[in-house]
Amino acid sequence: MKYIIALILSACFIGLRAQEFNMFSETDISFKSDYRFDTLQLHLAVPLVHSRSSHRSKFPLIILLDQQNMTTFNYNIRSINLLTGVGAQMPQSIVVGVPFDPEMRTSFTSRKVPEGDSLSGLESTRRMIVEELIPMLKERFGNIGQVLLFGHSRTGYLANYIATQSSEDFSVIVSCSGFYDDDIKADILRLSEAPREKEFSYYMTAGTGWEESTYREEFEAMQDALIGKGQTAMFEWNYLPVSSANHMTNYGLSVPRVLADHYRNYPELLNSWFNERGAQESGSTVGGILEADIKSRLGLTPQVLHIFSIASHYYQQSDYAATRSVLRMGLEYYPKELMIRVFEAEVYAAEGRIEESEKILREVEMGVMGVGYDEGEVGEVLEWVREIREMR
Repeated sequence: MKYIIALILSACFIGLRAQEFNMFSETDISFKSDYRFDTLQLHLAVPLVHSRSSHRSKFPLIILLDQQNMTTFNYNIRSINLLTGVGAQMPQSIVVGVPFDPEMRTSFTSRKVPEGDSLSGLESTRRMIVEELIPMLKERFGNIGQVLLFGHSRTGYLANYIATQSSEDFSVIVSCSGFYDDDIKADILRLSEAPREKEFSYYMTAGTGWEESTYREEFEAMQDALIGKGQTAMFEWNYLPVSSANHMTNYGLSVPRVLADHYRNYPELLNSWFNERGAQESGSTVGGILEADIKSRLGLTPQVLHIFSIASHYYQQSDYAATRSVLRMGLEYYPKELMIRVFEAEVYAAEGRIEESEKILREVEMGVMGVGYDEGEVGEVLEWVREIREMR
């Protein structure tokens, strides 16, 4: 027997009800830099599903500069949580907030070379991010994909500088209410014409409020200059005015807007498979076809929601071979996501293959305590196991 689709889809959101719809585990970590003579307390938000993923899954790294207080970071992480939640607007990402002490913020984003040093504050901070922070996080997590950098105000100026010096190390750099000096302005224009080995997107955002007028004028002038240079396949730029935003709110309002724009093709996967591909493809080859489509369309990792939704589409049509094929593809990305295995067990039960179903259910019962589920999530897994046995 089958579950109705709502019950099946709810399974992929285990933990959301218990975690108040939070897709992340958050922690603080200490980070000592050779380029900055203080120890930073980074705030790190890691998707709950990361611990259940394989090396095949690639998680974007989002670096949020200017974390002057937890209010700013908490607002941005909640926006990202919304975009990665039930709507699957963007891939699940690792997010790190990099604080800039208000008293030291100017010196770390300055062209001046401090006495006794050989590097400007701008260059020291760039090297800290590119040569220390990103490699440390890649070593810690292993399966990081795209790297995105956001800065605001003075760190928006820093983001502009980093774009001119290290664009090959990033997929996206965003300057929110940032500004330029003459050298950075000229380097941005040269960057737009330079040959590149990888795609790069550069965003500028400013509010339409009166106190944003200086930043808005700088970005509008840059937009006009870039229009004269044209767009290329490897260098994309975008100026996004944010309606009614003032200087303090532009950062928080820009982060979700830029992410939704950059990942604008991500939601199209489900639209395509529900409206077109789902009717065209069937049988045991669907998983392979779906994975090829994911790679060509997105170049990104699917969410568990994608896997459950498309598998459920075929399950409701009694195409059990296609359903299992999609679920097996999902397990390549998330081998420790036991809800995929429970769904697989239900498919076998629906086919009358009781021994195969029961084998998976026993494996799930033995492993459910070792994959990082909390008490509520464990209860949901075991409840689904019980219901499958009762319905056979």
